Amino acid sequence: MNPQPDPLAYDSLMETVVALRLGIEGMAGDRLRHFIDALGAALPTLDPALLPRLLPQLEPLLAAQQRRDLVEQADLLQYEIAPLLFAGSRRTDGRRE
Repeated sequence: MNPQPDPLAYDSLMETVVALRLGIEGMAGDRLRHFIDALGAALPTLDPALLPRLLPQLEPLLAAQQRRDLVEQADLLQYEIAPLLFAGSRRTDGRRE
């Protein structure tokens, strides 16, 4: 049995974005749920300075999920949330900052 990828890893998050953009709703929905669950569990360990910028992005993400707006979900993950989570390690274009 293959271990599940870390839903908070950059590559895993970008695979979620790709699934959303391709309209693979089942896979994208499962990955997004795993990401949100893992993010919730990781919140106490994140830099407290990050939280005021990250938390406001979650409400529109959840609203887009309720509307089944796959493009908006992908955009929020790739252009708003990923840069916050991975600042200094990897940008959404794959280059180091």
